[in-house]
Amino acid sequence: MPKLTEEQIREKVKLHAIYVNKVETQKARGEKPIDQEQIRIVLGLKTQSRVSQIMSSRPNSSPLTPENALVFARLLDCQVQDFAPRINALLSGTPVHQISIIEGSDAEIAKAARQMAAGKKITTKNGRSISYPGNCSTEVRAFIVDSEAMQPELTEGCFAYVDPTIESSSGNAVCLVQDDKLVFAKYIGNSTYEFTNKKFKDRVFKLKGKDIEVGVVIGTFVPMVDQ
Repeated sequence: MPKLTEEQIREKVKLHAIYVNKVETQKARGEKPIDQEQIRIVLGLKTQSRVSQIMSSRPNSSPLTPENALVFARLLDCQVQDFAPRINALLSGTPVHQISIIEGSDAEIAKAARQMAAGKKITTKNGRSISYPGNCSTEVRAFIVDSEAMQPELTEGCFAYVDPTIESSSGNAVCLVQDDKLVFAKYIGNSTYEFTNKKFKDRVFKLKGKDIEVGVVIGTFVPMVDQ
């Protein structure tokens, strides 16, 4: 059995957290809490251990299927979107694309971003990928936002989907290479950009020298923070 992807593991971690919260809420109200035996019956499984395997976030456990996701959402009084946006997109008929995440040192990321902006093949090694629920260009890549400069619009630690084929317009969040480092800013027109976080000095600026605009941010994904 193939190992779960990081995204599939996150889905199951979120699902288990919702399950635990549901049980604790029911106990606090003096209600009989839902248990895995009840879930087993509804899912039509032979053993309770199969429920544990479905909810397990171990890399070698069974992946969460759309059918099971719907059942869990009903039993736990939540939406599939709450724990599995990828599956929710599949269920709604929305196209889901796997987007490569550009990672590495600052220099490696900047090099890949420059290649991306120039329409060239990216030579930086790509390892991880993440789903994008919707139609998008095949040139879209994901970058990790590693600064608070664009908060609250772009949260530090989130993944930003960047499309180099879209021409920026005023108000767009964009990806830039500034001083050989990847940064995110808002385009405000007249070749001018700004950081939305007012705590930052020199928030408004223009590109200079070898600085370039890489592309427009078309969406973000905020990963679950480990507790």
